[in-house]
Amino acid sequence: QARRDINPGETIFSVPFDLFMTENTALKSRLKPIFEARPEIDRDDKLALHLICERALAQSGEDSFWASYLSLLPTEYSHTLFFSKEEMGFFKVRFIQKFYLLICYQVAIFMG
Repeated sequence: QARRDINPGETIFSVPFDLFMTENTALKSRLKPIFEARPEIDRDDKLALHLICERALAQSGEDSFWASYLSLLPTEYSHTLFFSKEEMGFFKVRFIQKFYLLICYQVAIFMG
């Protein structure tokens, strides 16, 4: 519960843009030489590699600007795209089962 009324459009808090992990921070990281040598690496992959690299640095005790942020991220991830047929069976509504199977099928086609 808020201690006072919050007006529509009122800024409650702000986060400086340089505190977001982005493609730009990836391009400034120690992975920069790899990204320069391999321009075909797309934005999402750059960000994923940046995250993996910084997490590895933080876990090994090396200096990482992102260590405190990374310590807040979950260590496991689950999504219905990765459910087994048995887990999908827990959905009681057939529509939901069919919907997620369709998504899985489309992802499989996209991934090749």
